[in-house]
Amino acid sequence: MKNQKLLKMTQSAVFCALVFILTSFIKINTINSNYIHLGDCIIYITACLISTPYAAFSAGVGAMLADIYVGVPVWAPYTLVIKILMVLCFTNKGKILCLRNIISLIIAGIINIGGYAIAEYLISGQCLGIISTLIQTVSNTIAFIIIALAVDLTNFRKFK
Repeated sequence: MKNQKLLKMTQSAVFCALVFILTSFIKINTINSNYIHLGDCIIYITACLISTPYAAFSAGVGAMLADIYVGVPVWAPYTLVIKILMVLCFTNKGKILCLRNIISLIIAGIINIGGYAIAEYLISGQCLGIISTLIQTVSNTIAFIIIALAVDLTNFRKFK
């Protein structure tokens, strides 16, 4: 039992680091302090591979730390909440590309776009970044589908 908890905490830490790296370092800057990154793709993968509380921690903390690191700490609290809510949509049982997770991509996308539109309005009174958030959401969805298909085809879950 103790080893299982340690394994889950380790997995969570690794995914947290992956979210941070893919959000902070591999990015394309856009308007209004926004940037396009592949961190959300790893958040979706994390939500499908490890249990929900650990995935929520990885997603929220990894993305929040990325906001602080890249110099936009005002977004950090919003990011923490948005990313945790996105994780709650997915299931980590069975194949990654199951019907629930495909539907979850749409719901998580709405949470992401809507959440950041609300946050931007609260921060600046504008919603200029909605287009870049939409582009980011679509690109992360496509990347997730490609990676999830590859993971499902390799029967990765049998190696757990």
